[in-house]
Amino acid sequence: MGRVICDKCGEVNDYGYVKCQKCGEKLNYKKNYIEDDFDDSENEENNFDEFYVSITLEEAEKLIEESNIGASCAIKGKNLIKFPDEKSCLIIILEKYFSRVNGYVVGTVIIDNSNNETRIQVITAGGGTGLFGFEYGSEDTFRNQIEKIFSEYIVD
Repeated sequence: MGRVICDKCGEVNDYGYVKCQKCGEKLNYKKNYIEDDFDDSENEENNFDEFYVSITLEEAEKLIEESNIGASCAIKGKNLIKFPDEKSCLIIILEKYFSRVNGYVVGTVIIDNSNNETRIQVITAGGGTGLFGFEYGSEDTFRNQIEKIFSEYIVD
């Protein structure tokens, strides 16, 4: 996601705001939108990872469907978005029960081939338990289990 610069005060606002967070002026996305450069270092704390693989989007989908992450893991939803020029993006939502948090962790896998390479993004969330939402590593564990499916196909 990008950001938007306010015409009135010059404040840089995160994508999604309608009004400037500093002065309240309506933001002009058509005129002042800035695409963010991707910086993976910020995402380590957010249970996010991105990598490229040497297989097609369809092969990656099949690997997930045939994976053995555990009996308590299930595909909860899939959505294939097709773009011009044979490009597409597949979003798969996985859910797995973790007894250590007595709850479910959700894994979102985004597979796209928009740059003539197959890119996979994995995001996990929801593993927190108790008043303070301690996740006891369940989100990291699930993300690593999903990534392990593709380990032999990851390219630098």
